Amino acid sequence: MNERRATRDGVATPDIAGLRQVDEAARLFGERRGVRPRTVRLYACWAALLFVAYLVMPSLGLVVYGPVIISTVAAAIAGIVRNRPRRRLPWILLTGAYLAFAAGSLVAYATIGTFPSAADVVFLALYVPLMIAGLATLSRSGAAMLDRASTLDAVILTIGSGFLAWTFLIRPFLTRPDLPALTKLVSIAYPITDVLVLVLLARLGLGVARTISGSLLIVSGVSMLAADTLYGLMRLNSGFTLGGPTDLGWLLFYLAGGLAVLHPSMARLTEPQVLSRTQVSLRRGVLTLACLLAPAALLIQALRGPVHDGVVIAAVSAVLILLGLTRISIVATSLRQTLARERELRQACEALLLCTDTAAVTTVLQRAVGRLLADGTRHRTELLLGDLGPFPAPMTMAPDGVAGFDLTLRCPLGVGDSRIGDLLVGGDETSLAELQQSLPVLAGQAATMIDRIRLNREINRQETQNYLKNELMARAYLDQLTGLGSRLRFTDDTALLSAGDGLLGAVFVLNIDDFRAINDTMGHEVGDGLLVALGRRLTELVGDRGRVSRLGADEFGVVVPDAGDVEAVDRLAEQMIAVPGDGFTLGDTRISTRLRLGVATTLEAGSASELVGQADVALDNARTPGGPRWRRYDAVLHAQVIDQMQLRTELAPALAAGAFRLHYQPIVELSSGRTVGFEALLRWPHPTRGMVSPVEFIPLAEESGVIVELGAWVLHTAVHEAASWAALDPGHVPYVSVNVSVRQFHAPGFVARVHDELAASGLPADRLTLEIVESLLVGEQEQIQADIAELRAAGIKVSIDDFGTGYSSLSYLHRMPVDTLKLDKSFVDTIVGSPQQHDLVRGILQMAAMLSLTVVAEGIETEAEHRLLTEAGCGYGQGFLFARPLTDTDARARIRAEAP
Repeated sequence: MNERRATRDGVATPDIAGLRQVDEAARLFGERRGVRPRTVRLYACWAALLFVAYLVMPSLGLVVYGPVIISTVAAAIAGIVRNRPRRRLPWILLTGAYLAFAAGSLVAYATIGTFPSAADVVFLALYVPLMIAGLATLSRSGAAMLDRASTLDAVILTIGSGFLAWTFLIRPFLTRPDLPALTKLVSIAYPITDVLVLVLLARLGLGVARTISGSLLIVSGVSMLAADTLYGLMRLNSGFTLGGPTDLGWLLFYLAGGLAVLHPSMARLTEPQVLSRTQVSLRRGVLTLACLLAPAALLIQALRGPVHDGVVIAAVSAVLILLGLTRISIVATSLRQTLARERELRQACEALLLCTDTAAVTTVLQRAVGRLLADGTRHRTELLLGDLGPFPAPMTMAPDGVAGFDLTLRCPLGVGDSRIGDLLVGGDETSLAELQQSLPVLAGQAATMIDRIRLNREINRQETQNYLKNELMARAYLDQLTGLGSRLRFTDDTALLSAGDGLLGAVFVLNIDDFRAINDTMGHEVGDGLLVALGRRLTELVGDRGRVSRLGADEFGVVVPDAGDVEAVDRLAEQMIAVPGDGFTLGDTRISTRLRLGVATTLEAGSASELVGQADVALDNARTPGGPRWRRYDAVLHAQVIDQMQLRTELAPALAAGAFRLHYQPIVELSSGRTVGFEALLRWPHPTRGMVSPVEFIPLAEESGVIVELGAWVLHTAVHEAASWAALDPGHVPYVSVNVSVRQFHAPGFVARVHDELAASGLPADRLTLEIVESLLVGEQEQIQADIAELRAAGIKVSIDDFGTGYSSLSYLHRMPVDTLKLDKSFVDTIVGSPQQHDLVRGILQMAAMLSLTVVAEGIETEAEHRLLTEAGCGYGQGFLFARPLTDTDARARIRAEAP
């Protein structure tokens, strides 16, 4: 059955099996299309060989030009046939232009010394129209939309470049009395056509998606323009001769053009798409330069002598000023339109919150899309629901979809890693391009509401069966939130335990990591729900062996009167630490958290206060990052406390003596294994203790404040070492990632210190990544936001280290943009054996992708982990599977080994 069927809410759903067959066929077809990379590389090597041959021996002349022309035409034909672009006409016209230029070149060789000649007829009558038509149709085919701003930008650039051509080529030719009229006419025809080609190339570079093919095409065109300009200047001065730099420009015009058509990315230049805003800065730069040309020419002429082009300069300046004012008006109009779209999206999201069934969701989406488009725009909106496969999936614009329309914009709806449907909008290319930034917002909100509607139905059924609850006890011994015992109950239980009958009793004190962060970012309602859920699990675990109490905030206490023996105490502690498991589901929110625990027994204490105090000491010693998550108080623990105090006093002298070292662990691209960066890791080779683990001394440095000076040394050393990597492999320089503690980030002058280190070392800002912890982003800290924004504005990347070990929420990332998430090793360790952890990791990767965040997985040690992470969409990782932390010498050797 291939026809659409109606759901109970009246929403059309597709034949899922049929859609999957179409998608599979399209995927297989896409795999077979396109020129193979090996063919592209062979042509590039051949082109480079010919170019170098002519560069070394210009006298070869036609011996090189012949293979160049044949290779270019063959590559262009092969590219059009094999790559199968959506619109072939632009590429056919460009291929014809290359053929016409080749024909003109052959005629020019036969008529050397004659100007004008038959070659000029070929160039002006065939090559120029074909090249202009090809570039014009190509820029129109791949652009997202043809707006007034783009047209004005093209006019400004035309006037600016035309003024240059007038100043340096056209006027000098026209004012030479020794040239016949026909010679003058042909001479000025070339710069005029070059101006048109330059404008079309600029439009192509600024208005179409950036691809290798597009870049090569621009290189080809710019090489031609440079050669033509040199040719005109040589004719104005000493005359043109073969074998000069102009021939090199024409050769590069051929070879780069052939490679542009041959490369598979040429097909993307004619596909409908939305351009990113990264091109805005480049466009502003080009337009600014064009507007300054006339004043610059006036200044130069005024400094050198009398002004010859005053009238022209005045006219050009006036026109550019008027065009600039018009451009400002268009920008203001565009801003008003953007604000209007944001208002419509906000209203649509508010309306979706009131929907009670999917039919209402469809109505809201149809109304919202209609308001986002211009009045009178022909379109149709459809919502298709069903299991369409995994999520996330890309938004596409293709001919198939909504019947009666040439193009359909298909935006997937996903919940978790499931694609529950598609939002389809049929219309013309221009109107759909305007929707591509707004539609994912609507689709995401619609998916959330559809999922909420389904969950509410199930929740309502359950609530009818569990309507009655136990009334709350209002006594002092009862915690009103969790229903557990209060601190008073815990104190009484501990007192009874210490006055027991010789049995081994145990007191457990535990709390939740980063609970304050959960309250600050997710709200107290979610935090309260977490406390209730954790108390319930602890009660189930302890059973009738003891009593669980809530001591306050996120702290719980457990009293077990008869624990049996010390081994039984340790087993129970291990079970308590494992209570959170894969996390807690609270409504629509999934929380992953971890516990810390301290335990004391009646073997070491004789009173209730000693028991509680020893349990608190054990809990404090379980807070060391990377160390055991629970500790039992004993004589050894007491000795460890003394040892930590000694180690703490040695930190500052060790830093002053230069005792610390940096090792570098490679960060690799998971798909290829190529090293893209190194994380700088601090090591302390102690003269008597041996290699002291950072897990031991970093918390002590935090507590003592030495972490600020220690972090400054790490930043200085890592930045200067990374700056020297550029000489090892200039084509691929890895970045360096440096950990920054909360205390170091809060230290006065931290941002200035980072800028100073980059300036002193010469390391580009984009090669430095600063790793911060989640707790730094907690709360509304305006200064932290400003500092991170300043760092990122300079090009420095910011990464969240050990993501998932705290409160595991992406909500704060909307307020505090970062570049990278480093997925904690605890997720990687369990991804193979736990389907729930696997799904959780996939969800994190999908949410990160929606926020345009890069994810680096930490602690990859097996091929199975590598495979699952790659399949889930994780792009980068680090771990012992790829390399252990390396010394600076070994890191350099790795960079050299990967250099081509």
